[in-house]
Amino acid sequence: MRHHFAGLAVAAAVLAAPVQAAAPMIHDAWVRLPAVAGRPAAAYFTVMGMGTADRLVEVSSPLATRTEMHTMTMTGGVMKMTPIAGVDIPARGNVAFKPGGNHAMLYTLMPAAKLGSPLPLALRFEKAGTILVNAKTIAAGDPAPTGDTTGHSAH
Repeated sequence: MRHHFAGLAVAAAVLAAPVQAAAPMIHDAWVRLPAVAGRPAAAYFTVMGMGTADRLVEVSSPLATRTEMHTMTMTGGVMKMTPIAGVDIPARGNVAFKPGGNHAMLYTLMPAAKLGSPLPLALRFEKAGTILVNAKTIAAGDPAPTGDTTGHSAH
């Protein structure tokens, strides 16, 4: 009988444990390298919400000394780039970081950031924590890649 109650206590503890929200998924991560050395690169990707709304609060890379998230807006026929502190990710919704819209600027890239080598990105969310992706690198004048270019993992 004692064994039976011990099993019930374990089952109750498992049922009472908080359920972690499914982490967002990151697809199509790529980085357009700068045309001129010393200029910033731009990172693009799509974030897919997986059942719980979240907020992307930071994008970073070990191959950049600094990163900033930006959005592009058209004001009076002039494109304007504005820093943003975060981006809301709706549950079961997609948010694209793409040319002409939201993107991450990567400043002062390390020499290891080169064409054809994956560039690691860390996307930090308020609820899900940090998700790591390897972004495809392309040259400044190359067309944007199509299709899923990256895997991801939560850490």
